[in-house]
Amino acid sequence: MVENDVVDSLEEIASKYSLALMDTSFFSESFRNKKNLITVRGIDSVKEKANIIEKEHQFRIMLIDYLERGFPYFITYPVSKEYSGIRHYPYKKIIRKMGSNNRELLNLRRQIRDSEKEKRRLIDIFEENDKILQLSEEEKSLYDVFSEKYYFFKNVYELSDVDFDLFISGAVLSKARNSSALASNDFGIVHAWRCFLKKENISPNQFGFFVKRGINFYWKLT
Repeated sequence: MVENDVVDSLEEIASKYSLALMDTSFFSESFRNKKNLITVRGIDSVKEKANIIEKEHQFRIMLIDYLERGFPYFITYPVSKEYSGIRHYPYKKIIRKMGSNNRELLNLRRQIRDSEKEKRRLIDIFEENDKILQLSEEEKSLYDVFSEKYYFFKNVYELSDVDFDLFISGAVLSKARNSSALASNDFGIVHAWRCFLKKENISPNQFGFFVKRGINFYWKLT
């Protein structure tokens, strides 16, 4: 079994690498599709999911603070579009069917609405602090080389276009900017990363990977 190093702050991640490139999944807790949040009927489930949304809210607040203090956390342009691309579900209609007097569900709907606004705000902060990744011309050339060489990763590890772009960008930065790390909870990207390290004979100290297990609880993969 592979041992992973425990990291207890985003600040520590920044101290280990020149920059960290974050994935959409890194901003989330244990679910992605918020449509599921309002199909549950049990009060305990509603409260549990409300708690998850609150944890995501707290993580965004913390991350914004680090970004405004100049810490080297970046996202790619495709990640910014994916994360801020709000899908509108008929919350009011669904809740009416389930009972409009259900205060817990109504509060949950408000939390979802507010979280969607916060997601846009986080992307704005990345933009305002120049943390949407821009590659140099030399880096773009290396990106093209790696993209062609490892294109088969998309099928082997079931990577979306956004995931593949993030992975290739991180690989380029590990070569061009001394070191870099990916921050993602997507295990398809994890498998691609491990394979890339072996093929390119790169140390995880040069090209790292972090998985979020909770607020201020991360695994540095080795």
